[in-house]
Amino acid sequence: MILYNAYDAYFYGETLDFAADSAAIRHQALSNVLPTLREINLFIGNGMFTTRADFPLLQVFTDLGFFAGFLNLFLMLIFPLILILRQNIKNKILINDFQKSQYFSILLYIYNLPNLFLHGTPYEYSMWLPILILYKFLPWRKKEHYV
Repeated sequence: MILYNAYDAYFYGETLDFAADSAAIRHQALSNVLPTLREINLFIGNGMFTTRADFPLLQVFTDLGFFAGFLNLFLMLIFPLILILRQNIKNKILINDFQKSQYFSILLYIYNLPNLFLHGTPYEYSMWLPILILYKFLPWRKKEHYV
């Protein structure tokens, strides 16, 4: 019932309770930003917290411009996924050569990955915490074995 009310509030603006009100507020914030995209200078941006889109990637591009937006996209999405794909997870799990901290950091990042697109602001610590944990525990380069 909660999901139905939130869906109803998000798409039709009808609110029945506080959970639905939250969806209505997010919908209103995004609806306020989309018409102003023509006026925003996307090359250099308009400054931090100029917009509140409740869509982190869109907010970075509108607040900070293309350069900082692509840097944020690289640090939050592309580079962590490259690190995860380089781990050869399937073989490491099969031969039990996977440290629990690495496995936990990958699972935590994947669990929080939808938050990059669904809600919040890109400047919150909760948005960066799984990424920083991933950077801490995953090796960035292969171990070299010297004879």
